[in-house]
Amino acid sequence: MSTRQLDYRTGQPREKGIDVLLALALAFGATNGDFDVVVLFSDAAREGPNPGTFESTKPEILAESEVLKKSSTDLLAALPEDLNADEPREQLQRHVHWLEHWIRRDKPQSCIHDPADILAYDLPGVMSAFDRWYETTAAPHPELANRLRRHIQSGDMASAVREGFAAWKTRVVEMFGLPDDVGTAQQHRRELEDAWSRAERRQNPGKIAPLE
Repeated sequence: MSTRQLDYRTGQPREKGIDVLLALALAFGATNGDFDVVVLFSDAAREGPNPGTFESTKPEILAESEVLKKSSTDLLAALPEDLNADEPREQLQRHVHWLEHWIRRDKPQSCIHDPADILAYDLPGVMSAFDRWYETTAAPHPELANRLRRHIQSGDMASAVREGFAAWKTRVVEMFGLPDDVGTAQQHRRELEDAWSRAERRQNPGKIAPLE
């Protein structure tokens, strides 16, 4: 949460840039995936702009824009290389660039649309492209997907992890011929390594890759 003291230099109290900081906080939070939906209520438009507030908050606004730039860079770097998202990727980089550009030149009114575009178009575009990529290249096993879907849709990720591990263990036991009552973790690991080595020797004679 960011707070500001009222500015009395003009003879009447005035807020100091909370609106700009709020816009940047929303863009930063969306980039980090901190929320799914944001509802913002404000009557600032009715009151009109408060002149003289940008200068006092410019250092913190620039600091927030640097965080936003790094977060967006990290997000794009983490995306798969074969992801078809050139347009939203370029738009996100462009909006982040111009946001910092105009703030450094003391013209915040020239970049007032950039946070809104990042939230409304750029980030959703990148995430939609990732969803399409995932559906076509990393689709889970149908049985596993059916078992996990209800947990994921309800947001119960702990149950999804437990269910997924149980399904994974069952498939590993079936694939490598392990006993159903696998004992301790160390014994389980040794048995998995032995089974993996046998499978590797059958497929690639001379090459052994035990589990890490």
